[in-house]
Amino acid sequence: MSKRPTEQEYAPFYAGYVDRAPEEDIAAALEVQSNYTLEIVNSFDDEQASTAHGTTKWTLKETLGHLIDAERVFIYRAMRIARGDKTPLASFEQDDYIAAGNFNERDWDNQIAEYTALRQATIAFARGTSPEHLSRMGTASEKPVSARALLYITVGHERRHIELIKQHAMVEV
Repeated sequence: MSKRPTEQEYAPFYAGYVDRAPEEDIAAALEVQSNYTLEIVNSFDDEQASTAHGTTKWTLKETLGHLIDAERVFIYRAMRIARGDKTPLASFEQDDYIAAGNFNERDWDNQIAEYTALRQATIAFARGTSPEHLSRMGTASEKPVSARALLYITVGHERRHIELIKQHAMVEV
């Protein structure tokens, strides 16, 4: 039996993210991804991270801030659903979060440290939550979603943004 979510566990909008995470062991995927992402973001200094990259709409600091915010939201949703909370969970507007995040004024090393700490907590959640609880369904952004799918969405979402960073910033990793 696959540990991956089925198409019934997430809205069609998220299929592109789930498809970017083909692994069966999502906790291992989160860990490997963290190491890769850290390799990429650590290749930039504070000044470079404050500059818009290529044709994307955000600076690297804003992009990392977005990854942190999105992971926090996705994993908060996953935790609530895994715990059996049936309360529908609201959507979030990423551009509003970017505007309020003040990321370009933040220290780059501090942002990287925040990403690292958050990812370690996400990995611990993924490893410590039973498959039965991860398969629980809830509602987020007015769509059904499982806790397990939210972990896969987290990985795929980050992979998409790292692809954009590599593409537009000409990173050789």
